[in-house]
Amino acid sequence: MLIVYLFASVLGALTAFVVLSPYGWLVALAYAPLGGSVVAAIASVVIVVFRDTKEPSTPAALAEPTS
Repeated sequence: MLIVYLFASVLGALTAFVVLSPYGWLVALAYAPLGGSVVAAIASVVIVVFRDTKEPSTPAALAEPTS
């Protein structure tokens, strides 16, 4: 999971740097961490939402038998 967050952060920082580079390298370099943080936060929210929809709310060991 850490690798996913790291990849998302690097991708967001690189994207922010490329998008803001027409405004100067100093501005792009200053706002690159912000872009990385935003993309990592979005990735974490997406992972939490998909994890909650995929896993059952009650673990199988605690579920009551149906028979």
